Amino acid sequence: MGQKARELNIEALRGVLMFMVVMLHVIGINILSNTDPVNPSNPNFYIANLIESICVMAVDCYVLISGFFGIRSNIYKYFKFVLPIAFYSLAIYIVYVFCGNGFSIGLFFNAVFPVLSNHYWFVTSYVILFLISPLLNACIDRLSTPQLLKVLLVGVLFFVLVPTFSWFSLTHNRGFGIVNFVLLYFIGAFIRRLNLKNYNCPPLNYLASTQTIQKYIGIFVVAVLIIYVGNIVQGIVFHNLGWKTHMNGYDNLFVYIAAISFFLIFKNLKINWQLVGRLSPSFFYVYIIHENAYVRDWVYKALRCEDYYDSDLWVVHAFGCGILIFCGCLLIDVIRRKTLGKLFDKLSEFLSEIAGRAIDAAEYKVLKQTKSA
Repeated sequence: MGQKARELNIEALRGVLMFMVVMLHVIGINILSNTDPVNPSNPNFYIANLIESICVMAVDCYVLISGFFGIRSNIYKYFKFVLPIAFYSLAIYIVYVFCGNGFSIGLFFNAVFPVLSNHYWFVTSYVILFLISPLLNACIDRLSTPQLLKVLLVGVLFFVLVPTFSWFSLTHNRGFGIVNFVLLYFIGAFIRRLNLKNYNCPPLNYLASTQTIQKYIGIFVVAVLIIYVGNIVQGIVFHNLGWKTHMNGYDNLFVYIAAISFFLIFKNLKINWQLVGRLSPSFFYVYIIHENAYVRDWVYKALRCEDYYDSDLWVVHAFGCGILIFCGCLLIDVIRRKTLGKLFDKLSEFLSEIAGRAIDAAEYKVLKQTKSA
């Protein structure tokens, strides 16, 4: 039997979100670059900002999924997650060296340990979230729903509302970090827990009750339009300073709203396309392959992204590049899973067994010392 319809909905959502991430990177290199801002008189500026306004919530929504379903971490799952990342990082670096580039011991170790070297900022933050998820789950389980709501209100106030509506930020990273991930994880868990009978609060009742997909689409469209208008206004006013504004921050209120509503749209869809389930394990590794620094530099030059700033074919070129990158990376990882999948499973089991014994020995030593004291 295939995956449940609900699971296929979420796996389809992961695929859509990953394509959005690819598009963000394509237009970031192509037309929204900080180093080569496009004149607002160029129509492509407005189209690119619209695409970015739609896709910018993809990262937040990805983390929100983890919060809604909960991360049930263990040592085996950890190695099964990070080993393919290290494999791609090291393999790509080896290819890079064999293509005539000099070998560096520092870059080699960065490739071997991509999580510690922060080669992929999302991976580093997500691994931290993965490792602390037992603590987060324990907190969520022990908090009553009103208590969890209070925690979220404080978190949203300081880490979402303040950076959205002021020049201040407690993290100074526009949501690119573990603080934002933890907050989104809690919000996902809160949405899971919502129960219409427990509240006399219209906003919570609206989220908790069964609504039509059209209403969630409406919320998403409104949030995207607010992001878009903010981007256009700030882009025109500050275009000489570069395009990146806080309206694109992952800790922006309207990005949060867009992410939540987009998640709820897919949560209420019914999808039975089994191919989604077969491809879904490779969706994440599209990010790992295409966002590798060596691949990124080569791909965007090969696709001549920077040559299309002022072209009338920019939209066609951008989406063509996005589809090509997404499908190409997806195919690469499908091949990896088909040929090396069992090897990675065995290696994950082996490493998790060794790590488990080491942890048990350390716990026994600590317990023994505590009793003797």
